[in-house]
Amino acid sequence: MRSLQNANSIDLGFQAGNVLLTSFDLHLSGYDPAKGRTFYEQLLERGKSIPGVQNAALARVVPLGLDGQSRRTVNIENHIYAPGEDPELYFNVVGPGYFPTLGIPILQGRDFTERDREGAPGVVIVNETMARRFWPGESPIGKRLSLGTGGTSYLSVIGVVKDSKYLTLGEPPQPYYFLPFLQHYEPQMTLHMRAAGDLKSLIGAVRHEAQLLNANLPIFDIKTLSEHLSVALFVARVAASLTGFFGLLAATLASIGLYGVIAYFVTQRTKDIGILAALGARPSDILKLVLGQGMKLVLIGLGIGLASSFAVMRLLKSFLYGVTATDFVIFFLVTLLFAVVAFLACYIPAGRAMRINPSIALRSR
Repeated sequence: MRSLQNANSIDLGFQAGNVLLTSFDLHLSGYDPAKGRTFYEQLLERGKSIPGVQNAALARVVPLGLDGQSRRTVNIENHIYAPGEDPELYFNVVGPGYFPTLGIPILQGRDFTERDREGAPGVVIVNETMARRFWPGESPIGKRLSLGTGGTSYLSVIGVVKDSKYLTLGEPPQPYYFLPFLQHYEPQMTLHMRAAGDLKSLIGAVRHEAQLLNANLPIFDIKTLSEHLSVALFVARVAASLTGFFGLLAATLASIGLYGVIAYFVTQRTKDIGILAALGARPSDILKLVLGQGMKLVLIGLGIGLASSFAVMRLLKSFLYGVTATDFVIFFLVTLLFAVVAFLACYIPAGRAMRINPSIALRSR
């Protein structure tokens, strides 16, 4: 549950607010690459002209989406991959203005421009983790890489952008690169529009502008980026809700069970307790006896539970955000909680044992 709180406030590396997403697939409408580029360029210009729109850009993949993520072999000039080092990296195809639209800082170099199109020198933008991994201690601007197995056509690095979350909220920083749409055409793209005011009011305007270009073109998956990200948090919410519910249920059942065990122990030893009381045992001595028996079981259970939890929690790493699987504070607080609950479950029947009348206890069977 603490992980879910962190997930809601985690740094995504981009600004999700006030961004509207609209997806198109020109392949379904029979566009060839030349006509497709023309359509998307005109769509982008029309989108930027809509009142209230501050920035607009195209991208093949929406961050933290459930599908569409692609990997490709990357060959870094003068870099030899070590055994076990994965040469395949995730990437996105984006148009000019993508980084300002999502509020992703450009740390070095420049953004893609309209000049980065077919016939111009091939270019690529990398994130800061990729820059540190392949060009440690030096500027990656001007370095070269090629794509695919045995690729010989090199792309020059023109920019470095801040790391973002690409696949999941809990992922560690990973190398990632961006290709310019005008050099790497994709028929399926998503228009990202950052605007002031109510984004829902833009939906009609976007549909109208797209239909002016092609009245028969299907438009799908229109939503805000914030709505899109709520899907990324779905697994975290379900995990936190289910584990929280069953954890509470387990604690309740354990407390009831422990109370039942101790209560049964007190009932079975009523006569013995009466004898102790008749022989002069003080109520505090009886309390220590009953609590000692109960808490002994509790300590054994806590030991087994802690060992099991440390082992099982490692399986939940992918669901944790900003919390380690063996967070000391959480384990301490949860252990303390169970100890207090168990103590109360022991103390109630122990208090009843302290009030047993010796004469009644001695007559019991």
